Amino acid sequence: MVAYLRNTDAQETAALLYRECGAKISRQSVNKYFLNLGYHLFLNFYVPDAFLVFEADALERAGWPRAALRERGLHYAYHLELVEEMSAALNMRREDLEATHARIMSVPATLKRHIEEDIPSVQDVIETTPDGAMLRRLRDNHFMVSAIRLMRKRAYGYGGEHFLAYFGKAYFMDVFAFASEGAKTDSEMLLTRWTPFTLRIWLGLLLELHPLTLREPMEYVRTIEARFNGESGTRSS
Repeated sequence: MVAYLRNTDAQETAALLYRECGAKISRQSVNKYFLNLGYHLFLNFYVPDAFLVFEADALERAGWPRAALRERGLHYAYHLELVEEMSAALNMRREDLEATHARIMSVPATLKRHIEEDIPSVQDVIETTPDGAMLRRLRDNHFMVSAIRLMRKRAYGYGGEHFLAYFGKAYFMDVFAFASEGAKTDSEMLLTRWTPFTLRIWLGLLLELHPLTLREPMEYVRTIEARFNGESGTRSS
């Protein structure tokens, strides 16, 4: 997990595991674990967080605690099943749920177009929420842009079809990372020694609460497309 959060590439991570732990694991297997971690964070961290942000007003009217909603104090309870609980509490109609799903998926889709197709971001609104908790303009979230660009540059074999795995990781890091070791920019923060270790604590706790089952990465792609009606943002068109 430390190698993952340091954006160490899969080949180097495999060598490190053998050198430090005597574990023989291929680059391809390391890459599979890395993609699994990203998809796990996308589904079990980003999706419930985005749902909570988008539906905070309705959830508050339904009796959910204001502090947990407005201060996003439910991070430890996050899991994909929380989305079912929230939608059931709101008695959402199918069309309303699908509209919220579309909003959730539009954020990574817009970010993907900006990063991979170099679409100008100055006036590109992603989402607007009353408390400003979600991304509003791409120019307002340099960290996620910097994080994903760094993954493309030095991580574990960036593939556009798995963008949601990279997005899930970047979103998780955006929530829990903080400046350390005199870092003054997002890029510097991503390259410090301390940031990966602090993120490792949060990621380890989340995986204890909601363990990951290793799957083929493309299974996640199909699952997300089926659940969100193909609005996965994984396609380049």
